[in-house]
Amino acid sequence: MSDRLIEIIRSADDTIRHQSLETVIGDCDSRQLLAHCDALDDFRRQEDNLYARVRGLFFLAAIHQFHLPDRLQREAYRS
Repeated sequence: MSDRLIEIIRSADDTIRHQSLETVIGDCDSRQLLAHCDALDDFRRQEDNLYARVRGLFFLAAIHQFHLPDRLQREAYRS
């Protein structure tokens, strides 16, 4: 599976690398966010580049702190 967040982290192209987290996950549901989190967690554990690992951790932290709780809450109210 190709993960767009990992592409943002690894890209040498400024137009890709400087995309915000929200451009990729803005319309994701909680299941999709968790899939992104799994991919980011695998990536940061296997990556040799410290900058890339830290950026992966920042994406993970932002998803868990700001995006996932909101999605879970909205989905709980719909059920």
